[in-house]
Amino acid sequence: MVQLLAPQVTKGRLEIQEHQLHRLLVGETIPFETPMENGYVILAMKEHVLGLGLLINGKVHSQIPKSQARLIDEPVNR
Repeated sequence: MVQLLAPQVTKGRLEIQEHQLHRLLVGETIPFETPMENGYVILAMKEHVLGLGLLINGKVHSQIPKSQARLIDEPVNR
């Protein structure tokens, strides 16, 4: 659902890098300096929407389901 709505979303979208994506997919949090308030954000890399994250006090936590995370991580590690 997020992937369908994301092209119209301009607020609450975080562009992440490949190394940050890998850290999120293995369960780590990543620091992210942004003026956004705490809450759910859309995680994107280049033009691809990956899913949701949760921004809490400058740290992003992945909300991407593990089944989907494996599918995302495979192309990144090739």
